[in-house]
Amino acid sequence: MPAIDKKLYKIWLIFRGALLGVLLGAALSVLPICGIRRATQPVFSEPAQVIFFAEWLIVSAITGGALLPKFAFGDPLLDSLPKSLSRGKRLFKQLMMPAAALLFLLLYFAASGLCQRLDLGVIRGDQITVQMFRFLGLSIATAGLLLQSYALLSSAKTNSKQESGTSDPSLDSPFLQLRHPCFFATLVTLIGIPLVLGTWYPLFALPGIFVVMKWIVAEQEKVLLEKFGSAYEQYQSSTHRLLPYFY
Repeated sequence: MPAIDKKLYKIWLIFRGALLGVLLGAALSVLPICGIRRATQPVFSEPAQVIFFAEWLIVSAITGGALLPKFAFGDPLLDSLPKSLSRGKRLFKQLMMPAAALLFLLLYFAASGLCQRLDLGVIRGDQITVQMFRFLGLSIATAGLLLQSYALLSSAKTNSKQESGTSDPSLDSPFLQLRHPCFFATLVTLIGIPLVLGTWYPLFALPGIFVVMKWIVAEQEKVLLEKFGSAYEQYQSSTHRLLPYFY
């Protein structure tokens, strides 16, 4: 494919990915909560919730725009799948983790909406106290979403450098000394989401989420070690996996 055609095709993929991201973002968050509450008024009557959902949809667009070209042009984690697998099995393995992540997010938002509707595990107190917790949750979720956007955009820039052969993992400057900042950003965002929605029950799922993330990144790093060898070992020695300056 000529260079100009590939560039235009990539721009088209980014646009389609962003549009798909917005639609998925709304389907995973706003729609299930409105459906569970059986009305839009309780969802959009809280300023913290309105701000959060607007941010969520923007970051969903960034996520879709960053990931669709990555799937289309190839990724070392996807390219590592055995060539002997049939096309159907390769597609299933490629989409298994994204599909599981989307299903989890749907259930996480649905659980928060259900807690709202059933009045279970909701934040109690006077109106000022409740609003303080909601905006605390909004601050935490916003920090996670900003980090997610930064990590995705940085990753897209690094992929472009790798395509031109001017980058390798040992030369990148990881944010917060993390090898997997998107996973950390997801954890931070998941802490804030229930608080924005006025509940705390879904927070009990976080230890399990962390264990699953730990397993996923361990499997991913096996592939990266095979691909980049000593350069990635050096990168590992100077960074942490999931938690800044800790793990």
